Amino acid sequence: MISKSKSFVQEFMAFVKGFGVIGLALGVVIGGAANTIVKSLVDNIIQPLLGYIGGLDSLSEWTLGKLYVGAFVGDLIEFLVLLFVVYMAVKIIISRFLTKKERETLGI
Repeated sequence: MISKSKSFVQEFMAFVKGFGVIGLALGVVIGGAANTIVKSLVDNIIQPLLGYIGGLDSLSEWTLGKLYVGAFVGDLIEFLVLLFVVYMAVKIIISRFLTKKERETLGI
């Protein structure tokens, strides 16, 4: 019974190491935090600023009939800002952990 438990633990640790589960979990947590920050930036700063320029309290109030165009534009801005943040994070990580030769091999 002890050897089976030890075998299971060894298999589990090999899985964690082999598939980068810890790195993936950290990526999900950091991505969720970045999403929260970006959403706050867009909802509380960018949309009110753009709404103010357009004479509204917030961009999200902009509608065309029953279509919530402003809310869609706000979500699009949020997506683009998050995409930029992820791009910059990956670029920084790659520059720190890969050598110049490795980056050239990957075409980055």
